[in-house]
Amino acid sequence: MTTEHPTQSTPAAASPKPSPIRVLRSFDLDDLNLIDIKLAQLTSLLSSFYGEGADNFSAMSENMRDNLLWLAFDLAQDVKEKFADSTAVQS
Repeated sequence: MTTEHPTQSTPAAASPKPSPIRVLRSFDLDDLNLIDIKLAQLTSLLSSFYGEGADNFSAMSENMRDNLLWLAFDLAQDVKEKFADSTAVQS
C-alpha cells in the first residue's frame, strides 16, 4: 500500500509555472540593459567597500558612509523592481 505524503499534492488543476527560459525570453532588451547597468554600478560601488577600499571607506565620515550605503540599497532596489516588472505575468 502506498501513501502519499501529506504535503504533496497532485497539481492536476493547477496551471503550469513558466519555465525560467520562458521568463528570460519575455525580457525587453531595454530592461535587460538597465539591469546590467545597475548591477555593474552596484558591483563597482560595493567593491570600494572591502579589500583595499575598506580603509578609505572606514576613514569617511559616518554621513558619507551612510549615503554610500543608501546608494547601494537604491541600486539594488532598482534592479529588484525592474526584474519584478519584467517578469510579471501580464493579463
